[in-house]
Amino acid sequence: MSTSLDGPGDPGSMDSSTSESSAVPSVLEPYVPLQHLPIHLRVSSSVLCLVSRVFDIMLNGSMAEAIAFRAPNSPRPFPLTLPEDDGPLFSILANVVHHRASGVPLLPPIATLLALATLADKYDCTAALMPYAVLWLQRAASQSEREKEDHHEFERKCGLLLFAYVMDLPIHFAQLSWDVLLTHRGPLIDEMDVRGLRLPIPADHELLKHDLHGM
Repeated sequence: MSTSLDGPGDPGSMDSSTSESSAVPSVLEPYVPLQHLPIHLRVSSSVLCLVSRVFDIMLNGSMAEAIAFRAPNSPRPFPLTLPEDDGPLFSILANVVHHRASGVPLLPPIATLLALATLADKYDCTAALMPYAVLWLQRAASQSEREKEDHHEFERKCGLLLFAYVMDLPIHFAQLSWDVLLTHRGPLIDEMDVRGLRLPIPADHELLKHDLHGM
């Protein structure tokens, strides 16, 4: 995907195209990147640098992008390509930090939530995503109350539990942990191997800190 950066103090507008499925996939199914979709976003460099230390270093430090961005003859808007990032996913994050609520899904699928948490962690802007994270968890909890208890719903709650952990929301994490313990049937660990968690969240999940499970 690519972005066009307005200079400091310049108003920024955003053009994006996203498609979110209303179906909730299994938490075991990873987010499927849509990098083949060409997406161009026009964003404010001031906003990105304010909410993200990574973008601040990229555009105000000594990196090649920063030197080109600050050059007297640099174009405005300034083109910046982010080939490793998924366009629709970055579009959601950009809409969040630019307070463009119309471009933010009411409740993304679990896989999208976890992918967003990973992207926010990459750019060190988790705090900017936190208000929406709280709102999404509240809406997900309300939806869970209307769903019948089955394995799919249990997996969904475990995905929300992981999202609450990554976003550092202790109250929601505690509530979801208790809910998972109350609704899960059977042992949480394998009797043959205490390390073999039966929860649908592997102990070596990329979003878990290694020191969380004694590694």
